[in-house]
Amino acid sequence: MPLNGGLLYDVGVLFLGHIAASLLIADATDSDRATAIAGNLVPDVTDKTGSWILKVMPSSRWIAHGLPCFAIVSLAAGLVLDGPRWRGFVLGYAGHLVCDLWNGDKVPWLAPFQKPLPKSKRRSKLRILLYLLPEVVGAAIISRLLRGPSVLQRPEEAGIGHRTRG
Repeated sequence: MPLNGGLLYDVGVLFLGHIAASLLIADATDSDRATAIAGNLVPDVTDKTGSWILKVMPSSRWIAHGLPCFAIVSLAAGLVLDGPRWRGFVLGYAGHLVCDLWNGDKVPWLAPFQKPLPKSKRRSKLRILLYLLPEVVGAAIISRLLRGPSVLQRPEEAGIGHRTRG
């Protein structure tokens, strides 16, 4: 992550925030958590690898962040995944694209049929803190989900609450 005078130019990936969003979406829609996380990872694994490592894409948000690729990948996933797993994959992928809008960021909805978006400009310290907020919240959500029942379940559904003595 490039730093200049204490200001961050491009934070890159909000991994924990994205994963937490996938888990919450999966729980809210009775979808498969693992495929929701897998779907969530597709845009960044594809585009950031293509941009940062292979240097074949003009931006770290490009083809896999566009709706045309989303539609093609979703249809292909439907050929190999059953209902709850397919739903989790598609909603995880879509959730990633929506999460990328956090804090005023942009998504190239029509890539590759549009010009690449300009690189992120320098962020103030306050914007950096706001940008990283999903990481803190995401870590808390993931920790809670890994320790027990879904955060969306009512206590009685999770077996928590009043117990009668027999």
